[in-house]
Amino acid sequence: MEPLKDIQNVLSDLDGLPGLIYQFALSPDGNKGFLYMSAGAYSIYELDPEVIMQDAEIVLKLNHPDDLEVYWQSLTQSAQTLQPWIIESRIITPSGKTKWLRGNGKPHRLSDGTILWNGITMDVTDQKELECKLRLNEELLKETSRLAKVGGWEVDLATQKAIWTKEVYRIHHLKPYTPLTLSEIVALYPAHAQATLSGALERTIQTGAPLDLEVPFASPAGTLLWIRFIGRLEYKKNTPVRLYGVLQDITEQKQADEKLQVVFEHSTDAHLLYDKNDGIIDCNAATLKMLGYKTKVEILGKQLSYFSPEYQPEGRKSDSYSSEIDELVETQGYYQFEWLLKRSDGTELAVEVTSNPVVVNNRPTILTVWHDLTHRKKAEALIRLSESRLMETQELTHSGSWEKDLVTGQLSFSAEAYRIFGLNPIGYILTDAHILACIHPEDLDLHQECFRKALKSCQPVNYI
Repeated sequence: MEPLKDIQNVLSDLDGLPGLIYQFALSPDGNKGFLYMSAGAYSIYELDPEVIMQDAEIVLKLNHPDDLEVYWQSLTQSAQTLQPWIIESRIITPSGKTKWLRGNGKPHRLSDGTILWNGITMDVTDQKELECKLRLNEELLKETSRLAKVGGWEVDLATQKAIWTKEVYRIHHLKPYTPLTLSEIVALYPAHAQATLSGALERTIQTGAPLDLEVPFASPAGTLLWIRFIGRLEYKKNTPVRLYGVLQDITEQKQADEKLQVVFEHSTDAHLLYDKNDGIIDCNAATLKMLGYKTKVEILGKQLSYFSPEYQPEGRKSDSYSSEIDELVETQGYYQFEWLLKRSDGTELAVEVTSNPVVVNNRPTILTVWHDLTHRKKAEALIRLSESRLMETQELTHSGSWEKDLVTGQLSFSAEAYRIFGLNPIGYILTDAHILACIHPEDLDLHQECFRKALKSCQPVNYI
């Protein structure tokens, strides 16, 4: 046992090292015990080393239930093969803390068949937690990249070899880790896009200007995709050595933008993006047609009041009234009103205006839609003329008109009908009782019978 004692003395000299130093024995009859345990047992196991050496089961019982099988399998395998006993497993300390431990022990077979391990155990809980956080972050980044269809890329300018993340390979329908050079990447794109892409890459390499480019890409199935390249140049000693950045599949965004552009450009209503300080930022073709201009240059940057007569029909000055409306749009978030425009030829045009505050390219603006009211105004004028003529005709012929809503029971009389019945059109709501009170008692039955016939047959009924 002297050699054993010598080893324990050496282990004792190493007691100041991080973690704990141990000597563990497993005899042929299955007895096991710690022949030596350093002071590190206090911080790792929360136990006195002397207690552990008296009863090894105290420590062995601390093993996490889910790790017991792995723990004993690794110990048995080390005993059979005399290979190092290396294990990472968890314990639950007497105070209830869960710790990750990493053990490394070298086995020796003694003359009586006992296997003796001299080893060290380290508390790696902090490292495991960091690994767990790193793994979660990597999974989150991977999922975010998948959902956003974005990945990273870089090119070593000396070797021209490229490195892509898995998402970039997926976007290009290539097997992950397929070796690629910069020229091979360009060749993946349609012929008409290759010159654009290679030219932009070369310009960035030569000038250091940031790369930001959108190019079409055809999938193996023939589907048209849109890819956005964003890149930067890395220098060492004033020499460009690496081109790196992100790549994103922007097909859905591109399609949505195209749909909006179609609506914007081909709507029969005028659509304008407007800033109360900088004037009109953009507009569609219908705006030019409505105002009588040929190009956007003629109207961009101008305030809306520029395209208005000095006064609106209600007598308000257009410029001050327009400013008030801008404030209402900003505070209310939505505003609809009628406005009188002045076209390039000096003629006036009535429009219905709908304004909403929006954000375009991180810039607060107002989206304004003009709907031409010419046809509606003409129709309203014709209705007013028709009503005026009807009123004059009824006055000349001493005839009135009335109607009744059979659901609500509400009655409506023309002005001449009020006069004929001797009723005041102001002050009360007409009811059947008002009408019946105006009819001669001897004619009440006739009136009610004719009214019932009209309802039943849905045919006109005449009576005196």
